Amino acid sequence: MAGMLLVLFLAASAGGQEAKEPPKAAVQASAPREIVPPPLEARASTGLLVFLGWMWLAILVLVWILGMKIREADRLREIGYFEGPGDSPGSVIRR
Repeated sequence: MAGMLLVLFLAASAGGQEAKEPPKAAVQASAPREIVPPPLEARASTGLLVFLGWMWLAILVLVWILGMKIREADRLREIGYFEGPGDSPGSVIRR
């Protein structure tokens, strides 16, 4: 755990070190450049949509499996699977 935190700390500190900005006089002296957006490729946008679709599908499948596990645990509790000898089905755990 501590090693993982150390790695995250080092990655964050290394990522925060960016190149120093040039002096303001040099920035003002340079001619303003026009910012041209990159062309949108159909493959890139389709890849993103496919990735998001698979992620949502995986989330829905995991929620479905969790629901099945909960129903199975409720069914086993109702038939008294978790009860000890002499306990009535559905009784509260006594301490």
